[in-house]
Amino acid sequence: MKTGIARGQPHGWTLVELMVVSGAVAFTGLLIYSLLIGALKLFGRNVAVNVSHQAARYAVDRITRDVHSAISIPMLIDTNLKPVTTLTWSPGISCIVPSGPPLRINADAAAGQNVVQVATNGFTPAVGQRLIVPTHLIEADIAAVTVAGGNTYNLTLAANLPVAVTVKQSGPDLNVVAQVGTVIAYVVQYPNPNRPFGELWYYPDVNNAATHNVIARDITSAAPFAYPTY
Repeated sequence: MKTGIARGQPHGWTLVELMVVSGAVAFTGLLIYSLLIGALKLFGRNVAVNVSHQAARYAVDRITRDVHSAISIPMLIDTNLKPVTTLTWSPGISCIVPSGPPLRINADAAAGQNVVQVATNGFTPAVGQRLIVPTHLIEADIAAVTVAGGNTYNLTLAANLPVAVTVKQSGPDLNVVAQVGTVIAYVVQYPNPNRPFGELWYYPDVNNAATHNVIARDITSAAPFAYPTY
């Protein structure tokens, strides 16, 4: 009489076989889990880097656009939006961007007076904006705006005119063009002293320093702006 299990007859797993299979399954699962976690961390880091780079590119493109469209020479400023008089690196830069179309000086203005009459063709200047007359090197803030008639306005400036502006003559009137703009600024600020990196703030109007937008974070340089050297 033969004893034991016949060939081909199904039989159960031994304890050793169960331990080996369980260990193999656990090792494979741990390996897959580790690879998945590593891939997710790498993806997260890449996304963070891409977002930071995109924010930096956006900030540079925006500054370049505003500087190119400026109607004044850009000026270096400090964190309090005050001009930096030395030719060195600074935390911010400001310039004047146009707030409307070019205007025409409509009447003579003597040196020493502070009222300039302009024809606006539907555009209304506002208090706090800046009047620029490039041909006469005039640049002054607008302190008051009054209607002179139709689309003509009298602009009261915060400073007296350094030179006379003459448009009326015996022949045809002279076309003296002026521009009204708003002073904007980009400044690296450190609002949180516990963070080693700064934020790039955009001020749409320097006269209203309480209003700003954060357009980039984690700025490593506290003074990234300087005049170009040739």
